[in-house]
Amino acid sequence: MRCLILIDMLRNGKAGITPHLIKQATIREHARLFHLNLFIETGTYLGEMVSAMRNTFSAIHSIELSDQLYRRAETKFKSYPHIQIWHGDSGVVLHEVLELVSKPALFWLDGHYSGGFSAKSDASTPIEAEIDTILNHNVHGHVILIDDARCFNGQDDYPQIATLKKRIEAKRPHFKFEVHEDIIRIHMDHS
Repeated sequence: MRCLILIDMLRNGKAGITPHLIKQATIREHARLFHLNLFIETGTYLGEMVSAMRNTFSAIHSIELSDQLYRRAETKFKSYPHIQIWHGDSGVVLHEVLELVSKPALFWLDGHYSGGFSAKSDASTPIEAEIDTILNHNVHGHVILIDDARCFNGQDDYPQIATLKKRIEAKRPHFKFEVHEDIIRIHMDHS
């Protein structure tokens, strides 16, 4: 009960950046709601989300562009046989990961340049390539959660929210698209 009160306080007390606990709760909620046990993340960074989700999903794939962060995550998760860390640009590597996928997955898309020791490819964010790869995959029923919705303003290689929504609707008109707590949520309507 205390945890639920804390989550509610965090949800109602923060504007802008969503606390990591809320992001974790959102992922778990969608996994439960859509009966998903496969988690695919872009942007491993320090491995915090992989670590938080290691007991929630039976298989986890995470893609990291930075050489240093990739090596760190690979070492951190080497004792977990259900976790695989991939190295490279998620706009490209995600296609390789999906070649192994034969059931719906929950995607946490957070692979963007964030300064510091994070890495940058040709673009600040590979989000459009990631979305196209997921929507062109032969398995349907994926759930896509995209972190940092506030960045989708048409600058720094980020499309505007409305542009992204149109892109999704063109390929999956029956999908629900919403933005809540700085997370873009894309999935089949579960009403």
